[in-house]
Amino acid sequence: MRPFGAGLDSGLDLGPHRGPWPRRRQTVLAVLTNYVRQPLACCAVTLETGMRGSASLLVGEEDTARAMRSGDAEVLGSPRLIALCEQATVDAIAAALDEGSTSVGMRVQFDHLQPTPVGAEVHAEAVLERIDGRRLKFTVSARDSGGIVAAGKITRVVVDRDRFMSKCCA
Repeated sequence: MRPFGAGLDSGLDLGPHRGPWPRRRQTVLAVLTNYVRQPLACCAVTLETGMRGSASLLVGEEDTARAMRSGDAEVLGSPRLIALCEQATVDAIAAALDEGSTSVGMRVQFDHLQPTPVGAEVHAEAVLERIDGRRLKFTVSARDSGGIVAAGKITRVVVDRDRFMSKCCA
């Protein structure tokens, strides 16, 4: 009997180690395709692992779990904290994307570890850890005056802005 997953190729090359990925500069030619894999558009972007971005928030009533309907506590809500971390990922690569490109969120793996009260300031940081074609994999963390509040991974995908917007429902 073979072990679960044996012989399956995930297509994800983790390299010889799982630790911090070597810092490298890479120009990504993002070829956007439709469902039958025909090229639709392309854009060149220069990205480098190790790129960093940040975002800060002074927690207000509108940022609470109660206001966001994700709970009933008067503390920073997880949806707002995730959005802050995504804002940091966007900040990390904003200068590297050309005018016709943008990045969109694809996956969020996130642990909200500690509560943050209204009136506290939260700082989020994102580091571009891996470039896998058009996929950009970030490590994110958030801190307040008490220490680490959240940590996780966010994956974004580089897309052609006009093509992406044309897929929206009317």
